[in-house]
Amino acid sequence: VMSIKAIGIAIKLTLEGSSQALDTFNTALVSPIYYAMFTSLTILASSIMFKDWSGQSASNIISVLCGFVTVLSGTMVLHSTREPDPPPNSGV
Repeated sequence: VMSIKAIGIAIKLTLEGSSQALDTFNTALVSPIYYAMFTSLTILASSIMFKDWSGQSASNIISVLCGFVTVLSGTMVLHSTREPDPPPNSGV
C-alpha cells in the first residue's frame, strides 16, 4: 500500500513539475533536459534494483557508460544547434 502511495505522489509531482516547466520555458528547452534526466535516472534505478554492475566485466560497464555519454552529448548538440525562435510580432 505504501509503494502505491509513493508511486502516486511521484507521478503527481512529476506532472505538476512538468506543467510548471512548460508554462515557464519553451518546449524545446524542457524536452532535452527531461530526456536526459529520464535516461540518467532510469540507468541509476536499474543498477540499484538489479545490481547490474556486479555481474559485468569492466569492458561492458565502460560500453554502457560510453553509450550514456553519447546520448547526453547528442541531446546537448541537438539543443545547441537548433535555430533560435523568431521574435514575436507586435501586431503593428
